[in-house]
Amino acid sequence: MCCVADALSSCLPCGCEGRSGGICFVVAHGTIKDTVKMPDYNANAIPTLAASGGIQLSCGQSTALAGGRPFGHPFSALYCFPSVRACKLWYASAAYRRLIPLREQAAELAILYAGTDSVTSPVLQGGEAFIVGHGCAKDFGKLQEYSEQAAQTVEAAGGIILGGGSAKALVGKVPVGEMMMVIMFPSREAALAWYNSPEYQILVPLRQKAVELTLVLV
Repeated sequence: MCCVADALSSCLPCGCEGRSGGICFVVAHGTIKDTVKMPDYNANAIPTLAASGGIQLSCGQSTALAGGRPFGHPFSALYCFPSVRACKLWYASAAYRRLIPLREQAAELAILYAGTDSVTSPVLQGGEAFIVGHGCAKDFGKLQEYSEQAAQTVEAAGGIILGGGSAKALVGKVPVGEMMMVIMFPSREAALAWYNSPEYQILVPLRQKAVELTLVLV
């Protein structure tokens, strides 16, 4: 399991391309423009992931937990690739590039990726829920303190910190800041129970001093 502190420290802006030694997460935040073309785009886009080792982890209406939805977009999709290189190969593939005109007609999207130090892709049993965080550090000392304490609450609630890194945009721009991290819970109910728990909520004032952060449940 990746520690929150490690994940967040790897997100700190460094001006580099991002970590490439581990798995890579891709998140798309969007607003549907055409309710007929969007399902068509999704149905055609998902098969393009496999050639680069990608998998879809989650897709649907998002729930804002902290800081609001990125750019106000009401839905999100989360994907995982074996590496940053695999992510880029997928996005540059002829199979995916053919879908871009359809994507642009179907939805307004921000598509972001972040390489991590995590080497193991998540194992899905069915029903998992994911929390995606985007942030910008305000106070690095307080961020470390918050991260260490938040890690304990995530683990106690049955969650797993899958990884974090410096986010880059494939489409659109990065919300809030370059920090991006992904947490997995066994269910949506478990994720909400963690966020609303007294153990986590007592950390919110410290979080607000440490980092400007959005957390969305996808």
